[in-house]
Amino acid sequence: LSYAALVAYDFNALAYIHRNKVPPVTVAMTAFSAYAVSNSVGFGPLSGGAIRYRVYTKFGLSPEDIARIVAFVTFSFGIGLATVTALAVLPVANHLGSAMGLDPLALRTGAVVALILIAALAWLGHRGKPLKLGKLTLTLPDTATAARQFLVTALDIAASASVLYVLMPHTGLGWPSFLAIYAAAIALGVLSHVPA
Repeated sequence: LSYAALVAYDFNALAYIHRNKVPPVTVAMTAFSAYAVSNSVGFGPLSGGAIRYRVYTKFGLSPEDIARIVAFVTFSFGIGLATVTALAVLPVANHLGSAMGLDPLALRTGAVVALILIAALAWLGHRGKPLKLGKLTLTLPDTATAARQFLVTALDIAASASVLYVLMPHTGLGWPSFLAIYAAAIALGVLSHVPA
């Protein structure tokens, strides 16, 4: 289920950059291969990007298009992961706080702040105007693309968390709490690769 969700990242990215001329079977095989290699080898933007470049350029996509796909996939996964983590923390903050020795109010506050920032990004994308940060100009996805991408990320994270949850010995920690911890751990793992 997780890899099926990962394939949808590329479909959304191609729709976002308005390059829908790649056949669906090719997109599915390319995305699956890119994620399989990047999850095994590491440094996904380079390893997965190389696979995307090899295939998608045959369908007329430029190197800039491939870079935009990789950026969209990376950025949208991060936003989706932050959203899933924040939403998972809110209902289980008391249990999570006691299990981890953290203040439940601080957990809830952090989750609410994250959701407000994500909602602001969604609002900016809904407006359709590019976001300018100095010399950098970002065109955020529209509301429909952002919603699809959130659902894809939620399915991806929930599927992989569920597999690990089922395989763990019984700890008394419920699935919602485990999902919140798992999503936060994935986020920390991704952030630990950023300097690379």
